[in-house]
Amino acid sequence: MAVYKLFPLQDATVYSFYPTMNTGIDSIIEVGNLNVNINPVPQVFRFLCKFDQNQINDVIDNKIGGTQFSSSLKTYIANAQGIIFDTELEIYPISGSWSNGSGTYLDSPFTTNGVSWLDRSFSGSNPWETTFGQELVIDGNFSNGSTHWTADGEISISNQTASFNVTTSAISKLFQNSVMEIGKPYELSYNITNYTNGGLSVVRFGIDDDNGLILPTSVGNHTVTGSAFQTRLQIKRQGNPTTLGITDISVKYADSYVTASYSGSNNAGGCTWYTGSSDPNNTNIAVTQSFTLRSDKDLNAPVTDIVKVWYSSSNSIGEYTNIENNGFIVKWEDAIEFNPADAIQPIMQFYSVDTNTIYPPVLEIKWDDQSFITGSLPPIQTTDLFVALDSNPGVFYEESINRFRLNVRPDYPTRIFTTQSIDTTNHYLNSGSLYAVKDLDTNEYIIDFDSKFTKISCDEQSNYFDIYMNGLQPERYYKILIQTTISGSTIVKDDNYNFKVVNG
Repeated sequence: MAVYKLFPLQDATVYSFYPTMNTGIDSIIEVGNLNVNINPVPQVFRFLCKFDQNQINDVIDNKIGGTQFSSSLKTYIANAQGIIFDTELEIYPISGSWSNGSGTYLDSPFTTNGVSWLDRSFSGSNPWETTFGQELVIDGNFSNGSTHWTADGEISISNQTASFNVTTSAISKLFQNSVMEIGKPYELSYNITNYTNGGLSVVRFGIDDDNGLILPTSVGNHTVTGSAFQTRLQIKRQGNPTTLGITDISVKYADSYVTASYSGSNNAGGCTWYTGSSDPNNTNIAVTQSFTLRSDKDLNAPVTDIVKVWYSSSNSIGEYTNIENNGFIVKWEDAIEFNPADAIQPIMQFYSVDTNTIYPPVLEIKWDDQSFITGSLPPIQTTDLFVALDSNPGVFYEESINRFRLNVRPDYPTRIFTTQSIDTTNHYLNSGSLYAVKDLDTNEYIIDFDSKFTKISCDEQSNYFDIYMNGLQPERYYKILIQTTISGSTIVKDDNYNFKVVNG
């Protein structure tokens, strides 16, 4: 019944071959894997697209209410090449903020004041995180003795083991500086080689306390996770005496739902993104769309769960959800990206929010708010019917929300004796009737017939439906189509139900 379209706040493409280049106001956003002769490593490009969370919240809170809704990310193809196999685009929510910038493709010199393959914002100022899965501890097995470690008190390092032989109340601690970033989650793993008594803790890890998080100390491998409250990795004795050995100490970034690109390689960067959610109600935040040689090349990806996670995060709803809206990243599947095969070079170019066409990306939110109360209106029961569009002044500002009403009557009414015009009796179309909106110049559907989301309502006065004009490009003409099914026949009425949207 209701369709609402939001346009991007910002979008840009990032290129591995031009790692500092910003394209924040280019008219094209694109994804691709391109093999070039001057570099043996393929050039990969991905695009980022963000929508205003305040606008999303306004739609959900003030227009949808408690009704279930559906959301789709739509981008419109400008050019496609190299899609000769079945391939998949992947869409994920971005982890971390980024700046749009004001560059275009191959500016000379490059514009570097916004997001790029390497950086979230100004070049060199805020690099994309590339340490996911990367070892952060230096020499965790003590192969170089105490070169990279400090052992205070009754701790000795030898034979690739740190041995705690604490017999006094003196503080004994093992530490390495500048391992972690405050506030980020990490995974600490280690191996207890021998144990006699006592215990260990890791200071200001998982708990903001000098006593720290108590560590398991049975012989064998152990793993704990927690957020860092200091940059130093510091393990100290708990209890007196403490006699044990520890080795193979490892710290890695621990957000299992976030990933990065090619950490440790020459192509590190290219954004960071969530691959899953711990929210039990909204777990499907890894979205894909398949393309074949002859398939439609427009992107139309179902992103409802991503939008719901963003909404609950922005309103502090739910125990598990904490994914801030930093937009979408769209990329080829891993099997495509950085593939050096000559046959694997798919490129899809879409119009950006800075296009001069009518095809910018949109976040489409749809919901069913049909109300159907016919009162004393009679149903239309003939396929020979006349439908007139009422409440149509013909011109609307883009901020308008208009309720269009339908006057429905038979073309050839049954002959009866009456003292008034039979044409004054309005009829109603059945509850399965739909509306659609087309661009008058291109004849393309802007809002297509949808049996769930463009149903026509009814009250005691007439059939009606609402259109939100801010989802339509201004300074263009549109026409409305009406579809209904009567006695097994599907009828589409296209009788110059035209209107124009203008800038406010």
